[in-house]
Amino acid sequence: MLGRQSQYLEGPAQRDVAIEAPLNLVEQDPSLVDKSWTLYTLAPTSVEFWQADASRAHTRLNYERNTADAPWEHHLLWP
Repeated sequence: MLGRQSQYLEGPAQRDVAIEAPLNLVEQDPSLVDKSWTLYTLAPTSVEFWQADASRAHTRLNYERNTADAPWEHHLLWP
């Protein structure tokens, strides 16, 4: 999969096939992963998306929740 980022993907099955062999290697020999690598798991409680507009009347959407396991609420924000 190295070097494929941002290339077109035919579908999730193509990705899964490409991941399968390297994943099996790492599962069989965890020492292949450098010990200095760190895994972070994020549990956001707020995310904002926006779409630019030439007149600067951007569309902004905010998704938020009180806790990591709460349902998301979404709101339209002023530009």
